[in-house]
Amino acid sequence: MDCDEEVNDTQVKNDSSDINSLLNSLASLNTNEKDDLVVRFQNIANELSYTTARFFLEMNNWNLQAAVGCYFDFLASSNQNSANVPMPSMRVVRELTCGLGESVTPNTQFQQSWMLENNGDVPWPQGCYLKLVSEINNDGKMFVPSITPRDTHIITINLVSPADVGQFKSQFCLCTPNGTTFGPIIWSVVDVSVAGTLALTQQLQQLHTSSQPPKMHNQNQQQQTGWEDDGYGMDTGGSQNVQSTALVPHCSNGITSEPFPIANQSQLPAPQNSPNTNDEEMYEKINSHNL
Repeated sequence: MDCDEEVNDTQVKNDSSDINSLLNSLASLNTNEKDDLVVRFQNIANELSYTTARFFLEMNNWNLQAAVGCYFDFLASSNQNSANVPMPSMRVVRELTCGLGESVTPNTQFQQSWMLENNGDVPWPQGCYLKLVSEINNDGKMFVPSITPRDTHIITINLVSPADVGQFKSQFCLCTPNGTTFGPIIWSVVDVSVAGTLALTQQLQQLHTSSQPPKMHNQNQQQQTGWEDDGYGMDTGGSQNVQSTALVPHCSNGITSEPFPIANQSQLPAPQNSPNTNDEEMYEKINSHNL
Protein backbone atom coordinates (compact mmCIF):
# COMPACT_ATOMS: atom_id res chain seq x y z
CA MET A 1 0.00 0.00 0.00
CA ASP A 2 2.81 2.36 0.95
CA CYS A 3 4.62 1.45 -2.27
CA ASP A 4 1.59 2.49 -4.36
CA GLU A 5 1.40 5.84 -2.60
CA GLU A 6 5.09 6.42 -3.16
CA VAL A 7 4.68 5.63 -6.89
CA ASN A 8 1.75 8.04 -7.20
CA ASP A 9 3.65 10.78 -5.40
CA THR A 10 6.62 10.23 -7.67
CA GLN A 11 4.38 10.40 -10.79
CA VAL A 12 2.75 13.64 -9.62
CA LYS A 13 6.15 15.16 -8.95
CA ASN A 14 7.33 14.11 -12.42
CA ASP A 15 4.23 15.60 -14.07
CA SER A 16 4.68 18.82 -12.14
CA SER A 17 8.30 18.86 -13.14
CA ASP A 18 7.35 18.45 -16.83
CA ILE A 19 4.82 21.28 -16.63
CA ASN A 20 7.30 23.52 -14.88
CA SER A 21 9.89 22.65 -17.48
CA LEU A 22 7.47 23.57 -20.30
CA LEU A 23 6.55 26.85 -18.62
CA ASN A 24 10.19 27.64 -18.09
CA SER A 25 10.87 26.89 -21.77
CA LEU A 26 8.10 29.21 -22.87
CA ALA A 27 9.25 31.88 -20.48
CA SER A 28 12.78 31.57 -21.78
CA LEU A 29 11.68 32.41 -25.31
CA ASN A 30 13.13 35.79 -26.01
CA THR A 31 11.57 38.40 -28.27
CA ASN A 32 13.58 37.32 -31.30
CA GLU A 33 12.43 33.71 -31.01
CA LYS A 34 8.80 34.77 -30.71
CA ASP A 35 9.13 37.07 -33.69
CA ASP A 36 10.65 34.18 -35.62
CA LEU A 37 7.62 32.03 -34.79
CA VAL A 38 5.32 34.81 -35.94
CA VAL A 39 7.18 35.09 -39.24
CA ARG A 40 7.09 31.32 -39.77
CA PHE A 41 3.36 31.32 -39.02
CA GLN A 42 2.81 34.17 -41.50
CA ASN A 43 4.63 32.25 -44.22
CA ILE A 44 2.56 29.13 -43.60
CA ALA A 45 -0.74 31.07 -43.55
CA ASN A 46 -0.13 33.08 -46.74
CA GLU A 47 1.21 36.32 -45.29
CA LEU A 48 -1.17 36.50 -42.35
CA SER A 49 -1.04 39.80 -40.46
CA TYR A 50 1.43 40.05 -37.58
CA THR A 51 -1.30 40.76 -35.02
CA THR A 52 -3.43 37.77 -36.03
CA ALA A 53 -0.45 35.40 -36.13
CA ARG A 54 0.70 36.49 -32.69
CA PHE A 55 -2.84 36.11 -31.31
CA PHE A 56 -3.11 32.45 -32.38
CA LEU A 57 0.42 31.71 -31.13
CA GLU A 58 -0.25 33.23 -27.73
CA MET A 59 -3.56 31.37 -27.52
CA ASN A 60 -1.66 28.10 -28.10
CA ASN A 61 1.27 28.86 -25.75
CA TRP A 62 3.59 29.62 -28.67
CA ASN A 63 3.20 26.13 -30.11
CA LEU A 64 3.49 26.73 -33.84
CA GLN A 65 1.85 23.46 -34.91
CA ALA A 66 -1.10 23.95 -32.56
CA ALA A 67 -1.51 27.58 -33.61
CA VAL A 68 -1.56 26.67 -37.31
CA GLY A 69 -4.13 23.93 -36.71
CA CYS A 70 -6.31 26.26 -34.67
CA TYR A 71 -6.13 28.95 -37.35
CA PHE A 72 -7.16 26.65 -40.21
CA ASP A 73 -9.97 25.18 -38.11
CA PHE A 74 -11.20 28.73 -37.63
CA LEU A 75 -11.04 29.39 -41.39
CA ALA A 76 -12.95 26.18 -42.18
CA SER A 77 -15.68 27.16 -39.75
CA SER A 78 -15.92 30.66 -41.22
CA ASN A 79 -16.12 29.34 -44.80
CA GLN A 80 -18.86 26.90 -43.84
CA ASN A 81 -20.93 29.68 -42.31
CA SER A 82 -20.46 31.94 -45.34
CA ALA A 83 -21.38 29.10 -47.70
CA ASN A 84 -24.81 28.97 -46.07
CA VAL A 85 -25.51 32.58 -47.13
CA PRO A 86 -27.16 32.53 -50.61
CA MET A 87 -25.43 34.61 -53.27
CA PRO A 88 -27.38 36.91 -55.61
CA SER A 89 -27.99 35.64 -59.12
CA MET A 90 -28.61 37.21 -62.53
CA ARG A 91 -29.32 36.21 -66.10
CA VAL A 92 -29.38 38.26 -69.29
CA VAL A 93 -32.91 38.03 -70.68
CA ARG A 94 -31.99 39.67 -73.98
CA GLU A 95 -30.27 42.63 -75.55
CA LEU A 96 -32.64 45.52 -76.23
CA THR A 97 -30.35 47.81 -78.22
CA CYS A 98 -32.34 49.79 -80.77
CA GLY A 99 -30.88 48.93 -84.19
CA LEU A 100 -29.36 45.70 -82.90
CA GLY A 101 -27.08 44.14 -85.51
CA GLU A 102 -26.34 47.38 -87.35
CA SER A 103 -22.84 48.82 -87.54
CA VAL A 104 -21.93 52.26 -86.21
CA THR A 105 -19.75 54.93 -87.77
CA PRO A 106 -16.42 55.85 -86.10
CA ASN A 107 -16.38 58.44 -83.31
CA THR A 108 -20.15 58.29 -82.94
CA GLN A 109 -22.28 58.31 -79.82
CA PHE A 110 -24.69 55.39 -79.44
CA GLN A 111 -26.37 53.28 -76.77
CA GLN A 112 -26.56 49.61 -75.85
CA SER A 113 -29.24 48.14 -73.60
CA TRP A 114 -29.85 44.80 -71.90
CA MET A 115 -32.67 43.41 -69.81
CA LEU A 116 -31.41 41.62 -66.70
CA GLU A 117 -33.42 39.34 -64.44
CA ASN A 118 -32.88 38.37 -60.83
CA ASN A 119 -33.24 34.62 -61.28
CA GLY A 120 -32.08 33.79 -57.76
CA ASP A 121 -33.82 33.30 -54.44
CA VAL A 122 -32.71 36.51 -52.70
CA PRO A 123 -32.95 40.20 -53.64
CA TRP A 124 -29.89 41.92 -54.98
CA PRO A 125 -28.26 43.80 -52.08
CA GLN A 126 -28.16 47.58 -52.11
CA GLY A 127 -24.99 48.88 -53.74
CA CYS A 128 -24.59 46.32 -56.56
CA TYR A 129 -22.98 47.74 -59.68
CA LEU A 130 -22.09 46.97 -63.28
CA LYS A 131 -18.33 46.94 -63.89
CA LEU A 132 -16.14 46.78 -66.97
CA VAL A 133 -13.90 43.71 -66.67
CA SER A 134 -12.21 43.65 -70.08
CA GLU A 135 -9.90 46.52 -69.08
CA ILE A 136 -7.75 46.08 -65.98
CA ASN A 137 -7.13 49.70 -65.05
CA ASN A 138 -10.69 50.94 -65.53
CA ASP A 139 -12.71 51.75 -62.40
CA GLY A 140 -15.90 52.87 -64.15
CA LYS A 141 -19.03 51.44 -62.62
CA MET A 142 -22.80 51.88 -62.79
CA PHE A 143 -24.89 51.17 -59.73
CA VAL A 144 -28.02 49.08 -60.17
CA PRO A 145 -31.03 48.98 -57.84
CA SER A 146 -31.94 46.17 -55.50
CA ILE A 147 -34.54 44.04 -57.27
CA THR A 148 -36.50 41.11 -55.93
CA PRO A 149 -36.35 37.54 -57.32
CA ARG A 150 -37.94 37.15 -60.78
CA ASP A 151 -37.99 40.92 -61.29
CA THR A 152 -36.19 42.60 -64.20
CA HIS A 153 -34.18 45.75 -64.78
CA ILE A 154 -32.92 47.41 -67.96
CA ILE A 155 -29.43 48.88 -68.11
CA THR A 156 -28.49 51.32 -70.86
CA ILE A 157 -24.87 52.30 -71.48
CA ASN A 158 -23.88 55.43 -73.40
CA LEU A 159 -20.82 54.84 -75.57
CA VAL A 160 -18.75 56.49 -78.29
CA SER A 161 -17.39 54.24 -81.01
CA PRO A 162 -13.61 54.01 -81.63
CA ALA A 163 -11.92 55.90 -84.43
CA ASP A 164 -10.85 52.66 -86.16
CA VAL A 165 -13.13 50.35 -88.13
CA GLY A 166 -13.57 46.70 -87.23
CA GLN A 167 -15.35 44.59 -84.63
CA PHE A 168 -14.83 45.61 -81.02
CA LYS A 169 -15.79 43.64 -77.92
CA SER A 170 -16.11 44.48 -74.25
CA GLN A 171 -17.08 42.49 -71.18
CA PHE A 172 -19.16 43.69 -68.25
CA CYS A 173 -20.30 41.93 -65.08
CA LEU A 174 -22.44 42.61 -62.03
CA CYS A 175 -20.74 42.90 -58.64
CA THR A 176 -21.94 42.88 -55.06
CA PRO A 177 -21.01 45.90 -52.90
CA ASN A 178 -17.84 44.09 -51.73
CA GLY A 179 -16.73 43.41 -55.33
CA THR A 180 -17.79 39.76 -55.69
CA THR A 181 -19.03 39.10 -59.22
CA PHE A 182 -22.25 37.22 -59.92
CA GLY A 183 -24.16 36.19 -63.01
CA PRO A 184 -22.80 35.64 -66.54
CA ILE A 185 -20.56 38.00 -68.47
CA ILE A 186 -22.45 40.69 -70.42
CA TRP A 187 -20.88 41.01 -73.87
CA SER A 188 -20.84 44.28 -75.79
CA VAL A 189 -20.09 43.59 -79.46
CA VAL A 190 -20.15 46.39 -82.01
CA ASP A 191 -19.06 46.63 -85.64
CA VAL A 192 -17.54 50.00 -86.57
CA SER A 193 -17.94 50.91 -90.25
CA VAL A 194 -17.92 54.11 -92.29
CA ALA A 195 -21.32 53.02 -93.64
CA GLY A 196 -22.79 52.38 -90.20
CA THR A 197 -26.44 53.25 -89.55
CA LEU A 198 -26.86 52.39 -85.85
CA ALA A 199 -26.67 55.97 -84.53
CA LEU A 200 -29.07 57.22 -87.22
CA THR A 201 -31.53 54.45 -86.44
CA GLN A 202 -31.49 55.34 -82.75
CA GLN A 203 -31.90 59.06 -83.46
CA LEU A 204 -34.83 58.47 -85.80
CA GLN A 205 -36.44 56.06 -83.35
CA GLN A 206 -36.26 58.64 -80.56
CA LEU A 207 -37.57 61.36 -82.89
CA HIS A 208 -40.43 59.16 -84.04
CA THR A 209 -41.33 58.25 -80.46
CA SER A 210 -41.29 61.86 -79.26
CA SER A 211 -43.75 62.82 -82.02
CA GLN A 212 -46.26 60.13 -81.02
CA PRO A 213 -49.04 60.66 -78.45
CA PRO A 214 -48.76 58.67 -75.22
CA LYS A 215 -49.93 55.08 -75.54
CA MET A 216 -52.88 53.76 -73.56
CA HIS A 217 -51.91 50.39 -72.14
CA ASN A 218 -54.31 47.53 -71.69
CA GLN A 219 -54.06 46.67 -68.01
CA ASN A 220 -55.43 43.16 -68.56
CA GLN A 221 -52.82 42.51 -71.22
CA GLN A 222 -50.06 43.78 -68.94
CA GLN A 223 -51.20 41.49 -66.16
CA GLN A 224 -51.13 38.52 -68.51
CA THR A 225 -47.75 39.21 -70.10
CA GLY A 226 -45.92 40.94 -67.26
CA TRP A 227 -44.34 43.41 -69.69
CA GLU A 228 -45.10 46.84 -71.03
CA ASP A 229 -43.71 48.82 -73.95
CA ASP A 230 -41.54 51.73 -72.87
CA GLY A 231 -42.13 53.62 -76.11
CA TYR A 232 -38.65 52.95 -77.50
CA GLY A 233 -39.39 49.62 -79.10
CA MET A 234 -38.23 47.83 -75.94
CA ASP A 235 -40.08 45.85 -73.33
CA THR A 236 -39.48 46.77 -69.72
CA GLY A 237 -40.70 45.29 -66.50
CA GLY A 238 -43.78 47.13 -65.28
CA SER A 239 -42.06 48.54 -62.19
CA GLN A 240 -38.56 49.00 -63.61
CA ASN A 241 -36.94 52.15 -64.92
CA VAL A 242 -34.31 52.45 -67.61
CA GLN A 243 -30.98 53.49 -66.15
CA SER A 244 -28.13 54.80 -68.26
CA THR A 245 -24.53 55.71 -67.65
CA ALA A 246 -21.31 56.44 -69.50
CA LEU A 247 -18.79 53.64 -69.00
CA VAL A 248 -15.52 53.23 -70.84
CA PRO A 249 -15.29 49.75 -72.33
CA HIS A 250 -11.98 48.44 -73.60
CA CYS A 251 -12.60 46.73 -76.94
CA SER A 252 -10.40 44.68 -79.23
CA ASN A 253 -10.69 43.25 -82.71
CA GLY A 254 -7.95 40.70 -82.08
CA ILE A 255 -5.22 42.89 -83.61
CA THR A 256 -5.39 46.26 -81.94
CA SER A 257 -7.31 47.54 -78.97
CA GLU A 258 -8.62 50.94 -78.07
CA PRO A 259 -10.87 52.15 -75.25
CA PHE A 260 -14.22 53.76 -76.00
CA PRO A 261 -14.03 57.34 -74.66
CA ILE A 262 -16.84 58.60 -72.47
CA ALA A 263 -19.39 60.54 -74.41
CA ASN A 264 -18.44 64.20 -74.11
CA GLN A 265 -20.99 66.59 -75.52
CA SER A 266 -18.34 69.26 -76.17
CA GLN A 267 -16.39 66.85 -78.39
CA LEU A 268 -19.36 65.57 -80.37
CA PRO A 269 -20.44 67.03 -83.72
CA ALA A 270 -23.16 69.67 -83.67
CA PRO A 271 -26.69 68.21 -83.58
CA GLN A 272 -28.25 67.64 -86.94
CA ASN A 273 -31.34 69.55 -88.03
CA SER A 274 -34.71 67.89 -88.05
CA PRO A 275 -34.80 65.15 -90.66
CA ASN A 276 -36.30 66.01 -94.02
CA THR A 277 -38.51 63.84 -96.18
CA ASN A 278 -35.57 61.72 -97.32
CA ASP A 279 -34.67 61.00 -93.70
CA GLU A 280 -38.24 59.95 -93.00
CA GLU A 281 -38.17 57.62 -96.00
CA MET A 282 -34.87 56.16 -94.79
CA TYR A 283 -36.36 55.66 -91.34
CA GLU A 284 -39.33 53.78 -92.84
CA LYS A 285 -36.93 51.53 -94.78
CA ILE A 286 -34.81 50.86 -91.70
CA ASN A 287 -37.87 50.24 -89.56
CA SER A 288 -39.37 47.81 -92.09
CA HIS A 289 -35.98 46.10 -92.40
CA ASN A 290 -35.77 45.60 -88.63
CA LEU A 291 -39.28 44.19 -88.59
